Order: sequence, then structure tokens, then C-alpha cells
Amino acid sequence: TLRADRLGIYGYRRNSSPRMDSIFSTSGLVVENVVSQAPTTLNSHMAMFTGMRPTTAFTPRVKGRFAKQHGWVLNLAEVMRAQGYRTASFTENAWVVGFLGFARGFESYYEKKSIEGIFSTKGHIEDTFSRGLEWMERHRDQAFFLFLHTYQVHSPYTPPPSYRGIFPSPATAGRPKRESDLYDREIRYTDEQVGRLLDGVRELGLDDDTLVVITSDHGEEFGEHGGREHGAHMNSEVLHVPLLMKAPGLLAAGARRKGPMALYDLMPTVLELLDVDIPLQVDGRSFAAYLLDKGEAPAEAIFSEAWAPASYTYDGVDESWRPPAFTVTFWPYRLSRYRSGDGTRYTLYDLEKDPGETRNLYTETGEDLLGPRRRSLDGYEKDCLSRQQALRLHLTGRLTEFPLAPAPVIDKARREKLEALGYLQ
Repeated sequence: TLRADRLGIYGYRRNSSPRMDSIFSTSGLVVENVVSQAPTTLNSHMAMFTGMRPTTAFTPRVKGRFAKQHGWVLNLAEVMRAQGYRTASFTENAWVVGFLGFARGFESYYEKKSIEGIFSTKGHIEDTFSRGLEWMERHRDQAFFLFLHTYQVHSPYTPPPSYRGIFPSPATAGRPKRESDLYDREIRYTDEQVGRLLDGVRELGLDDDTLVVITSDHGEEFGEHGGREHGAHMNSEVLHVPLLMKAPGLLAAGARRKGPMALYDLMPTVLELLDVDIPLQVDGRSFAAYLLDKGEAPAEAIFSEAWAPASYTYDGVDESWRPPAFTVTFWPYRLSRYRSGDGTRYTLYDLEKDPGETRNLYTETGEDLLGPRRRSLDGYEKDCLSRQQALRLHLTGRLTEFPLAPAPVIDKARREKLEALGYLQ
């Protein structure tokens, strides 16, 4: 849940991320404009791992079932394991769970299932990163792919007590400001843990031949466009995510690339950097040559989608919200399509001239620019399902999906955790 504009290396004025700023400004590479495919954990991680639009990668949404990864879709871990890499993942549960397809390809897949103190928890980042370091130490002499995932900056924002004096809120601050300051404290704490993790990689002697990638599934909003947290709106506070990479001898140190990139570009980019074939299924594009300064950034229309059942505001629930919503970012513009009880509305913003997305240009923009993009949003879901069917037929010889397994039973602990995180009602 880390938005890019809250890191110093992306221009934030607060000292919220000194370790990441120092490491990646001198020895890493920063991609400045990266767009998430969804303002929710499940869909954005699916895009990240498969290189696909979420609606294409998922089984159909059926009442009483979770959408899950198609059986014929390869994820990044499966591709890496097929290349002989040892694979492991340490996650903090909720939506990044094995039964939805994320465990495929991982030899070890650890989920932190505890829900104790969910409303006042410090998070599990120290435990998650420690487990990752221990695993790396055991496999330091082998090629490996390790995925670490933490909810540390996700609501509820509860940084450790020692961080209370950092970024204090004025006594008169309202709830959005107080939560925003708490969020920044969480980022500062998380930044120190990321620094500790990368120190551990260096101490294990792995620093010179390890590709490190730090990114986020989506950001967080604090009333900028009327919303709270994430899930329904698709503005930069929730779609603009960081992408920090480090690979000594491969990627230039201290470099910056403007982009834009999408999270579904990450899988093909990583595979090409590692000289691994890219699966046919991917919707994204490899930016490897661009990151290596050997070519231009691939031109692409970047699609994002929102399926949240509710839209939360600081006054409660926006009763007019109707999922799904779709967005296409064609730099420097972002066109969004929202449904409500009154029908369909569109917004258009110029992200370079108006990064805060305060002026809707939709009604004053010509049809030459809007027409094709609007039609792509109107037909987005149908296009995804058509591509899904074509890929399935090509890869499996079947027009229909293999029979669905019985819907997984959600145990009491997992349901309570999802409810606490706002994903179930």
C-alpha cells in the first residue's frame, strides 16, 4: 500500500525513506512513472506475477467464489523454477494467498496467518524479512527467486511507539491529516526494515549478483479525490507506485528512467534482464532495453481496473459507487470510466500539467483524442475475456476452463483478517 509520492526519491519533502533514498539514488535505478493495474491487492499482484491484465488472468467472478488464477496461466515463480531457480515466498496473508494461485511455482510458500491484534498490530515486517534472510542464507550458493510481501503500511496505521515523535500531527488536524501522518511514520519504519534487509543481502555476499526489485501493489488516498484508503478510485495517489531496482554490473547505478511502465510490464522485464524466455500470455511489455539505456520506452496504453464492492469516504460509504471502473493511461493523459447510480461518467486528466488531477478535461477535449480511448474502456471487459478465450484455446486446445474445484472454505481466522482489512463485509 505504498504510494510513490511519499518517498523522498520521488520528491517527497519529508524524510520518510532515508535508507531507500540513499541506496537507490547511488547504486540503484528508479523508474519514475509506474502505474498499478488495480487499487486492490489481489488484482494488482496478479498483474505483477503474470504480466497480464487481471480480468484476463482470472477465472470468472462467480457469486460465492473468489476469482483465482487460471490453471493455464504461468506466473513468475513457475517460470523461474522451470529455469532451475530455487523459489520461496514469505507473505502476510489476506489476499496474497496460496489457494488463489500465488503459491504455484514456489517450493516454499509461507503465509503469516495470525490475526492477533489486527486493529492495533505493528505489522509483521520484521518477522517476514528475517525469514527471508534466513532462507537466503541457506540458499546463498544457488540461483534463487525470493518474494517478500508485507502489509506494514496498510491500514490500520500503527507504527511502533518509538516512531510517535516523527511527523507529528497538529492538535487541530482532522482525521485525513492524522491518518496521513501515521502512514508516513509507517513508511519510515518500513524504510528502516528495507535497509536492514538489503544490509543482510550484502553481508551474505549476495549483493554483487542479485537483482533486487522493490515495488508496491497500489497506493493509498487520504481524501484527495473524496476517497479513503483504496479500492474504488483510480487517481495517482492509488495508481502511482514506486519501482526501485538494483543489479550491480547490469543496471546503471544512480540512474532514473521516466517511463511510464505498468506493473504487468514487470514480469517480462525481469525475465528479459535474466535472459529467460517470456511466456506468450503476457499483456505487458519488456522494458529491459529501456532500463539498460539501449532503447526507447515501449509506447503502450496502460489499463487499470477497480472491482471493490464499496467506495469508502471519510463520511462513510459512497452509495453511488458501482463496480467495475476502468482506466487507461496514455501518457501524459489518464481517462477513467466510472459507473454510478446515475449512469456512466468519464474523467480525463493531463498528468504532466496537472499531477494532482484537479481539472477534468473530458468535456473540453476533442473526439480524435477521446474516441478511441473511450471505446477501449467501454469494451475493456469484453476484450479481456476474448483474449482469455483465445489464449486458453491456443495453450490448452480447450474453449472452456477445466472444471472448477470446490470453492475453498474460508476459515474463521482468515475471514476475520479480511474483514479487518476492509475486503469483506
